[in-house]
Amino acid sequence: MHPYVAVPATAALVWRAYSRKSLTPAGIVVASLTAIVHAIHPWSVFFALLVVFFLAGTAVTKVKHDGKVNLTLSSSGSSGGEGPRTHIQVLANSLVASVLILLHYRQLLARDKSGDASQGCWPYGDDLLVVGIISNYAAVAADTFSSELGILSKSRPHLLTSWNFRQVPPGTNGGITLWGTMAGFLGASSIALTSVLLLPFCPVALTPKTGKLFGDHQRGLEGGSAWGMREKVAWVLAVTIWGGMGSLVDSALGGWLQASVIDSKTGKIIEGYGGAKVGTLAQLRSLLTRNAQVPLAASHIKKDGGGGSRRIETGAGLLDNNAVNILMATMMSLGGIILAGRLWNLPRNFVEQGHWGLDNADQLEEICPELKEIRILKNVDEYGKPDLIDKKSRITLRMLLTHTAEMTNLGSVTTSTEDPLFVDGDGMSKMHNSGGRSTGRVLWVRFLIIHVQIDGQSPFSFPSTLTQTSNTKAAEILSTLLNSGTSPKPSTHILSPTSITEMFTNQIPQFPNFGR
Repeated sequence: MHPYVAVPATAALVWRAYSRKSLTPAGIVVASLTAIVHAIHPWSVFFALLVVFFLAGTAVTKVKHDGKVNLTLSSSGSSGGEGPRTHIQVLANSLVASVLILLHYRQLLARDKSGDASQGCWPYGDDLLVVGIISNYAAVAADTFSSELGILSKSRPHLLTSWNFRQVPPGTNGGITLWGTMAGFLGASSIALTSVLLLPFCPVALTPKTGKLFGDHQRGLEGGSAWGMREKVAWVLAVTIWGGMGSLVDSALGGWLQASVIDSKTGKIIEGYGGAKVGTLAQLRSLLTRNAQVPLAASHIKKDGGGGSRRIETGAGLLDNNAVNILMATMMSLGGIILAGRLWNLPRNFVEQGHWGLDNADQLEEICPELKEIRILKNVDEYGKPDLIDKKSRITLRMLLTHTAEMTNLGSVTTSTEDPLFVDGDGMSKMHNSGGRSTGRVLWVRFLIIHVQIDGQSPFSFPSTLTQTSNTKAAEILSTLLNSGTSPKPSTHILSPTSITEMFTNQIPQFPNFGR
């Protein structure tokens, strides 16, 4: 994201939080750091999601605030209601997304050799980390809307985790109402609509009449990588439904793991400051007895109503509200990634998952240590003695996969200083025969589908080069490349559109583009 947009936007958010006392001082500091993490990503959508969540969340918190404060009690003995959010609450809602954003930024940098991760678009069925980030904000927005608006429902909430769906007081963890559930889906839809407006979707290719041709002619739902109108509508619906389900997951986790403490005299739920746990008199006395702090008991007993009016209504009391929120966000983010991966039937290989980088020489030398000390053949004298020189740059996996002509089996690289690699001074291999390019293509496919198995078997039995394969196998390979990575036998998507595009991109721009 451009600094001239991110800096003033972050400053405006900080000022708004400070002037309206939406966050505590520590909350403002953590929120500022969170905004910086979102802003360093080249896509503006993630920063926008943070802004939408913050503004929408604070807005629904203020809705009928004077009425909401009378529905619950504060742990200090005063009226309830949400006060300024603490740094723990900020982290509970944004920590998972921040981690995924950093991982996705690293993934983009690893893919782009130029170091400019802002280029390119998001193909359909690719980059699952994006799904995880969007899922996080859809779920926490749904939870915020559901909590802040659901408590205003005229009907009493029902406990989701009880066998008889019994009624509970407003503000009870695990209590849900129809109004609150609908509000949760509304919150998720705000994130879904923001994402569909700002995500850099790969477009459907324009017709040649316009004079421009970019993107993929085939839409995602048809097996391609482009996002058409149907794909975007499906995305909005999926994010809205998944995020709305997040509020229900949060209610279930709260009902089971978080204690809801009720004041027996008023019948109101007692809320802890900043989402912290609320103790009962029995718990307090046990704690004071163990620590021999009896003089403090009198003041706490007074706050508890003098006669121990607090009791646990529901929940085991294992987690506080913030822990429940971050657990829910983690579950919905990872669940979204897993579900999207299965629906899109994405491949599972080390390159596309970001475990191996195409331009990471350290990783390649760890896999093939003999490449570290290899020298370059410059010439051969009249007596047949090779003239070897040191290479100017280290060898990367991209070089081997794209330019290698003499290596025919990536899994059995046996080069050494006595068996020099025929590459030029920049570390790139020269094409010694007409089959070199096709060899490189097969190596690309063979490497990219390592560890991809369909029903326990590899989808291809690869030859070393295209010239050594049968017509049937060659047709399967070419069909996979031309069909956005979908293998015809079995009909399974085994390569991402990004990988297909990369395979046919000229990797040595100073030479003619023979790759096409």
